[in-house]
Amino acid sequence: EKQAAVEEARLVFEREKHELRRQLEEQARRQLQEQEEQLLQPLQTAQEQLTAKLSEAERAKEEVEEAKQKELARLQEELKRRTQDLDTRLRAKEAELQKEKEETRKLAEDEKAMLQLELDSVSFELKRKKEAH
Repeated sequence: EKQAAVEEARLVFEREKHELRRQLEEQARRQLQEQEEQLLQPLQTAQEQLTAKLSEAERAKEEVEEAKQKELARLQEELKRRTQDLDTRLRAKEAELQKEKEETRKLAEDEKAMLQLELDSVSFELKRKKEAH
């Protein structure tokens, strides 16, 4: 009976030892998990901050690209407008020069005709004076 009591005590001891080991392992696992979470928290926070900064940088890049495209379109439109304006002014100047050229040609023809008339008149007078002598 003493041996049965010793065996019973040994079994109780083994169960309690096993339960205590299980509790210690569970506590150690929880502590390790808490420590891991504590160690990972700053890394996760840093990762979240970097992700937010990256998103912000990408948005800023897109805004800059959009602004560049708008400015390029504006400059192209201004170039087109200025080119059309210069083309219009050039055509007007060409027309003006053509008109001046035509007027100069007419004046030269008129001057030539007047000189020819004067020459004919002088020739006629000269011929008449020669015939009179």
